[in-house]
Amino acid sequence: MASFRSELEKSDNEGIPSLDSLEAGKPVGAVLPMSEHAQVALREGIELIDFLLNQDHVTWS
Repeated sequence: MASFRSELEKSDNEGIPSLDSLEAGKPVGAVLPMSEHAQVALREGIELIDFLLNQDHVTWS
């Protein structure tokens, strides 16, 4: 479980590889600190996707 610690939160992307440089099937192994607001937003997004995936009347395009 990740927790938020403001002294660890950074605004730059140093050390995080770009998506283009990642290899399929190779684990990245990064854990990024997230604020409580970001955790709630992520959880709500996952719940919405899960809800939509389980609906028969949703048309994906």
